[in-house]
Amino acid sequence: MVDPMWILLLEAGVALSLFILVIWWTAKPRKKDDGNDVHDAKDVTGEDDGNGDKKE
Repeated sequence: MVDPMWILLLEAGVALSLFILVIWWTAKPRKKDDGNDVHDAKDVTGEDDGNGDKKE
C-alpha cells in the first residue's frame, strides 16, 4: 500500500510556496517618488508653500 504521507508533504509544500509568494509580493520595494508628496501634504495642512509664505 502507498504511504499517504506524500499528500501531507505536498500540501505543506504548496502552503509554504503560497506563504513565500505572499511575502514576496507585499514586500517588494516601491518606486521612488520625486518628493512631490511631501509638498502636497504641506499644501493640504495650510503650512507654508516652500517660499516662506503662508497659504490662504
